[in-house]
Amino acid sequence: MQGVILLTMLFGSPASGQSEFDGRLAPQDTVEIRVSRWTALRGGVAEGSALSNTFTIGTAGTLDLPIIGQVPAAGLRASDLEKLITDRLHARSGFHERPVTTVTTIRSNKHRSIDETGLVERSQAPDTGTTSAATDGSSAAASERGHSEERAPVAHPGSAGLRAAAGLAATEQQKALEQERSRADALLSDLAAARMEADAARQELLAVREAARYQVLRYDQLLAAERQSTATLIQKLSAVRADLQQAKAELAQNARAASRARQVAQARADKEHELAARLRAKSAALEQKLLAAGREIDAFKSSATTNVEREEALRLELAAAREQLDARRQAANVASAQARAIADKTAELELAREEQLQRIKRLVRDLRLVRGEVDSLKAKAVFAMRDSGAWRAARHTAEAALAEAGRALGEEQRKVGLYERDLAQARQSIVALEARAKLDAAALAAGEAAARRVGEALARERAKAVSDSQALNDVRQELDEAKEELSRLTSAQHKALEEERDRVSALSRDLTAARMEIDSLKTREARQALDNMPKARAADRTRPRASQPARKPVRQVKARKPLRTVPLTRIVLPDALLPTKQPTGGSWR
Repeated sequence: MQGVILLTMLFGSPASGQSEFDGRLAPQDTVEIRVSRWTALRGGVAEGSALSNTFTIGTAGTLDLPIIGQVPAAGLRASDLEKLITDRLHARSGFHERPVTTVTTIRSNKHRSIDETGLVERSQAPDTGTTSAATDGSSAAASERGHSEERAPVAHPGSAGLRAAAGLAATEQQKALEQERSRADALLSDLAAARMEADAARQELLAVREAARYQVLRYDQLLAAERQSTATLIQKLSAVRADLQQAKAELAQNARAASRARQVAQARADKEHELAARLRAKSAALEQKLLAAGREIDAFKSSATTNVEREEALRLELAAAREQLDARRQAANVASAQARAIADKTAELELAREEQLQRIKRLVRDLRLVRGEVDSLKAKAVFAMRDSGAWRAARHTAEAALAEAGRALGEEQRKVGLYERDLAQARQSIVALEARAKLDAAALAAGEAAARRVGEALARERAKAVSDSQALNDVRQELDEAKEELSRLTSAQHKALEEERDRVSALSRDLTAARMEIDSLKTREARQALDNMPKARAADRTRPRASQPARKPVRQVKARKPLRTVPLTRIVLPDALLPTKQPTGGSWR
């Protein structure tokens, strides 16, 4: 019986001995877990403190953890369990930083004594021992040991036979154990390879996710920059629109001012035409009067031969007056020509104003086109934002798929016997994740291309806005030049009118002086003639009559005609032709 117990202790506890030998965990082992540097979304600190505790591996070989659920632990080393828990927590957090997990194995004497007691009970009752095996690899060996223990006392009643049977059974058990160990090593190597592939896939997926997150952040930054530039462009367009409205108001004011100026210029031109007509009429009247005065002077010359020098001087003065009249007539013609030029310039200004109005209308149409393009850019930005939301949804889908892959990997670790099928599923999930990562990369490339197109369109809009502002500045400069030209022409016209008025007033003064001098000469000659006539008659009366001589032959003498009396005529001059200064020395010369 003691040999059976020894044999059972030798071959019935390979898992426990192996676990103590190579550091692998077994069911009913107690481990202490410590987690640091880990936060998962909200409340991460509380979850990390909940994970840091002492846990016992169940009979199924799994650990029930508070956050990540069941984790396969039987057959793993402490470092493997640490890596598995770290991967689960990293996949749950979704951040780049990995947590730090420490697993410490704690084995008590109570657990070891319970294990030995179970082995003794299995040696006494082999049927119960075979049904209560902990793992699938030790159940077959325990069954074979039970059959060998049942057959051993019957075939070999002696101790020598028992030892021989024990040796044979030990050899067979050793071979079966070697086979189980080789099979377990193969499965462990496959599991390690699968873990390495899963780790590589997880690292690739993390890299893709980091790249996608970086691209999303960059795209968000570009989108924010584009939004800011769009808002700036909208502000600039609003400022341009306000400037355009102000320019329209100024142009309307300038148009009204130009219209008023044109009306004033037209009125002034009409007045100038009327004044020129009056001046022409006055000049014609003056010419007629001068001709009449010339005729009177000629008659006076024929009647008064003693005033030749004075008449010559008067003739020279009249010639000078005629020259002045011609000069004034030419000045009046020049003034009328200037008035016509002003009217033509006003018409040109009106045409320029019409052209400016047409140009402003074209600018308004261009601004409407710019506004439409900005609205289209806004719509594109909204579509880009929607695409960004779809990408975030795809990212959440990818994270959900990653969590599903993690759960699938845990299922694979719990079901080692179905490893090949789970491995194929893991590879399929890896291929799907790679395809999805490629699709995400393509979507990011399309988003970058759309952002570039939006940037180019905004650059074109900025250039168009700059050209529109330059055109508005040119229009304002041309309007200022037109105002200056109009003011200059108006001042020149006023100056010409003042000069013409001064010339006409001077001519009227000269004409008045000439007429008064002619009247004074006529008055003197008439007085002299009247004074001479009574003296001649008195001399004839006082002369004594001589004696009558003898008759002489009568001579026929032609009687002289009496002197023609010159009638005096009073001419009433208008106020414009009256002299403005008193004569010096009693004479108007």
